[in-house]
Amino acid sequence: MAPLANSTKNEQLIFSHIDTLSLDLKLSLIKFKLSIFENSSFNRLRLYGFFDTTNTTCAINLEESQEQLWTNLRKSYKALINSLTKSSEYSLLYSDSSNFKELHQHYVDFHKIHMINAGKEPKSDAIYDKQLNLIEKNLATVIAVQYNNRTVMTDYFFHDTDNAVYASSAYDTNEFFQNLPLNHYLLWHAIVYFKNLGFKTLGFGQPCNLNKIDGFNDYAGDKELNISHFKRGMGTHMASHIQGIKFFDKQPLLQLIEEFKTEIDTRF
Repeated sequence: MAPLANSTKNEQLIFSHIDTLSLDLKLSLIKFKLSIFENSSFNRLRLYGFFDTTNTTCAINLEESQEQLWTNLRKSYKALINSLTKSSEYSLLYSDSSNFKELHQHYVDFHKIHMINAGKEPKSDAIYDKQLNLIEKNLATVIAVQYNNRTVMTDYFFHDTDNAVYASSAYDTNEFFQNLPLNHYLLWHAIVYFKNLGFKTLGFGQPCNLNKIDGFNDYAGDKELNISHFKRGMGTHMASHIQGIKFFDKQPLLQLIEEFKTEIDTRF
């Protein structure tokens, strides 16, 4: 995340130190994103020699009425959500001081299985510990779906006091749950939960692409487009996610240009 400063002078000083440190470490490039809640109309990273690689994200305005938020949902999603809301077999748990460690452990167990099934190296326990630490500092919340009192899905949300972000999801891979609208159900109730707590915005993060190529270094495959379609169906609005890359060596830039050319050749 791009650093914040209380004055232009201090911001310039911070980026000067970043440049010095990057050169000392012989880094070939650095990347920063502005928080989607910074509400900036200009990419301030450009002031410090960054290439603008702004892409898209999506969010929900929680200051709208609950009725309007429900109206904003894709029509087909409403029946899916109601099918679980009205069922006595499904319920929701929200992390608090009595259950956050248990819900966090469910998330870790599910997530590690996902990583293995995808052929990826599981995250280090230190990363999961940082997520748990955020809950302890009231900067994160886990919401879980239970089926007959058994936890079958967990979603992580990061937040400050006004804005929340849907960060990650992990679930039971049992075939019984594969085609159920668990996340439609969970996310709708998360919207209501954060609204009732007085939050202003719920971000849905990335991917949130509109096209297979949205810009330089901004590509999406079928999986990313399907995820993006799902997020837009939750009543989100599209927004620019400001970010940038700064190069200290031309080779990685040339490599990204070649990747862009390859993506173009593949699409046309």
